[in-house]
Amino acid sequence: MNTPLILETNTLFSKPKWCLWFGFLLLVIMAFSRMITEDVGEKSGLVMAVLGGGLLAIYGQELRRSIVLKFFLIALMIQLVSWGASQVFHPEWAERSPKLDRLVPWLYMIPIAVFLGGSTRNTLVVWAFAVFGVLASPWIMGGGWSEVERGLGGARVDFNVKNAQHIAMLFGTCAIGLLALTPRFYPTKFMRDFWKPLIWMVLVSACFIGVMVTQTRAVFLGIFLGLLILLIACFIWGAQSNLISLKSKISLICLFMIITLMLISKTSLKDLVEKRFEFEKSSISMILDGRTDFSANNSVGIRVNTWLEAVGWIKERPLLGWGGKGRNLVIKNTEGLSERSKEIYRHLHNSYMDVSVNYGLLGLMLMLTLFGFILYAAHFSWKQEVLPTDLLVFVYSFMGFWLVINCFESYMFYSSGIFVFGLVGGGVLTHYWKALRVSSEPISDK
Repeated sequence: MNTPLILETNTLFSKPKWCLWFGFLLLVIMAFSRMITEDVGEKSGLVMAVLGGGLLAIYGQELRRSIVLKFFLIALMIQLVSWGASQVFHPEWAERSPKLDRLVPWLYMIPIAVFLGGSTRNTLVVWAFAVFGVLASPWIMGGGWSEVERGLGGARVDFNVKNAQHIAMLFGTCAIGLLALTPRFYPTKFMRDFWKPLIWMVLVSACFIGVMVTQTRAVFLGIFLGLLILLIACFIWGAQSNLISLKSKISLICLFMIITLMLISKTSLKDLVEKRFEFEKSSISMILDGRTDFSANNSVGIRVNTWLEAVGWIKERPLLGWGGKGRNLVIKNTEGLSERSKEIYRHLHNSYMDVSVNYGLLGLMLMLTLFGFILYAAHFSWKQEVLPTDLLVFVYSFMGFWLVINCFESYMFYSSGIFVFGLVGGGVLTHYWKALRVSSEPISDK
């Protein structure tokens, strides 16, 4: 089976072909539907993951020795050892049975990489379906244009996708990706391919509108850092790939669109940011003054108070943490938090804190190692001329964005974050495996 106009043949596996194409189809379905029809997206993703694992086990050969498979085993061991320790040291707070679905999903990138088959084209196709799924979510899950209008009028909306923080993260990721991949939309012959930049402008506009109306401060900050990294990367590689002049033109178009959107909306981005900070201004001021006697029952107060409480719990069990119930124990024991807040907020709104409380330094090291591996794998693949420069720029920008926003929400423990991290990581990993075959390094990448 061969469809050269759309997809490329899997270069990591040669058989069985029906399984490779079926797995890729499931991957596309998952990418489009994961955040809008969760039942379909979850089931297709689960079958895809099982098929990918089976292919690795039967036909993987040298891929089975890859370091990411070791990460998978380490994730399993950390959860088992942490659960065992909780049974010994604090059985009254331990889970009755070990839960292995907390850290293992971070390696969702593995089956995704299998079915992307080392192909840039296949990767971009899957990412494109994910973008279209995110952009369709306001109309499928939310109130459509009426909700967009409310958002542009100053209301905070979430389109019924978990909550505003999660859909904001999805829109922010899409925005950074579209900006990083701008050269692919820039026509060599404008009159013939004028529709390409037009599509780009519509997509970028939609993403930035989504970011604006969801009013998530951490995503604003993450996008700022991500775009700063993107700009720096463009200057570093611009001399060779002619990205400077191209990015300058596109940046001006993008800036024009954003200013236009703010002018036609009833409120500006500045107003939205000020509005989001106004309610918690007193708490923020007290924190900056080094005081902790502020209200714990607003967004900033809940985060800071639970983080301060978490530090003590981490110090008491620094290596293995408190097991799967750790972060909930912190919430329940945070003084100054209302009973309603304790019922609503069951995590620490910080991936680094959550993993440290639950699984200690071992869990935190695993997460940070995965972040570092993605950066290393992307750069290595680029050096081997397997990963295109614009995809490398995107990975760098995305990781800056990702490191920031996970300071304020536990995306690494939610389906939205696992979905995004898996797609980006899978795209990098599939190029990395291909690059290892191209290079003289052994596939075990020790």
